Amino acid sequence: MKFLRNEKAFTLIEMMIVLLIISVLILVAIPNVTKHSKSIDSKGCDAYLNIIVMKSNLYEKLNGFKGYSVFEE
Repeated sequence: MKFLRNEKAFTLIEMMIVLLIISVLILVAIPNVTKHSKSIDSKGCDAYLNIIVMKSNLYEKLNGFKGYSVFEE
């Protein structure tokens, strides 16, 4: 049986260390991504509401009256 001693490859310990480092990086990154996605959703909703207000103001200027509101009695 022939043993290959000059083969260059990663050992099992080196591979486990690399997997450990990748796991730690993923564990650090996931909470940041979820935190930023909530912030992005909130900013998107605010922008959408601003668009609605601007279109309502434009409608008022073009037609001379504000229109009907579901919030006011």
